[in-house]
Amino acid sequence: MQTVYSSNVSFGTNIYFISRRGMARIVKKMKKSPEYEQIDAWRIRPYNRDMSTLGYRTNCSLVSTYGVKSCSSGVSVKRGENAPYFWHIEDTCNNIIHLKDIRGLTDCDNVILFGSKTKYNLSKNLFKRFESFIKKDNVPATILGGLSLHWQIDAAYISKADTLFLCVTEITLSIPQRVDSMKKLKKVFEKIKISPTDKLNFPNFWQEFFMIRRLKIEK
Repeated sequence: MQTVYSSNVSFGTNIYFISRRGMARIVKKMKKSPEYEQIDAWRIRPYNRDMSTLGYRTNCSLVSTYGVKSCSSGVSVKRGENAPYFWHIEDTCNNIIHLKDIRGLTDCDNVILFGSKTKYNLSKNLFKRFESFIKKDNVPATILGGLSLHWQIDAAYISKADTLFLCVTEITLSIPQRVDSMKKLKKVFEKIKISPTDKLNFPNFWQEFFMIRRLKIEK
């Protein structure tokens, strides 16, 4: 596992690693707002390159996605504004070829990129393409890559609070294990790069409970 701390300075995003129950409570609150959007994985097919319904959203205020495994997902953040992009892209050859269609995702102050499994070449190549965008444009970034084989990520982002919630769980167990500490994070991801002003938080049960209870989302 490689851990890197970026030398670039961003204004900072709060990233909370929470439980499945916590994620369900947050999304339930988000759904009460007309601004809420949920996205699914984007897969370009030869007969259909419609990106309007799947894969990414622009100008996001409240957005979530589920089941990021070998896919690449993330959010671009702009200070005081809705997120320019939130994406969940499936690892296919066509998707890698057509990533130029969303090249503008790095026109922002900060990027958080997560997902991919290094066991699969397409997954690695897709993730590297996103990393190359970030590096070329010199955008401060937090990157969580090389997810362990039987793990997945659910995510929810609230732009007004500049807060990203991640639920990282092992999906093969009847009682799923989850990332709830930096030690566990380092075991689950092969590459961790943290922008110096992004803050990673690992709330315990009661901290998570009261944090979500106090969470207010404008309707």
